[in-house]
Amino acid sequence: MQERKQGWYWVKMNKATDKWRPDYYKDGKWHSIWSMPEEDPIHFEIGSRIPTPDEPWQCVPKEPDGAMMVAGLKARVEEDSTGAVYRAMLAASP
Repeated sequence: MQERKQGWYWVKMNKATDKWRPDYYKDGKWHSIWSMPEEDPIHFEIGSRIPTPDEPWQCVPKEPDGAMMVAGLKARVEEDSTGAVYRAMLAASP
């Protein structure tokens, strides 16, 4: 079993459906709102962790817009670091 952080994850319960549902992971067990805590639930697929509002995250467009591209290019010229480009593009996102 891989190490997981505590929190909500998207899970798919079986192969026959495309339906995903949120399940909560804490202390090595899955705490579903519709069942008892389980150590090894039958999840067909476990997706990404769902960030909580107090975590540093930001929704951004799937493709960068013009303002984001300009900010990224400017940061690349001024600082020449990937981190600076990333931060500048995030700051310029709508």
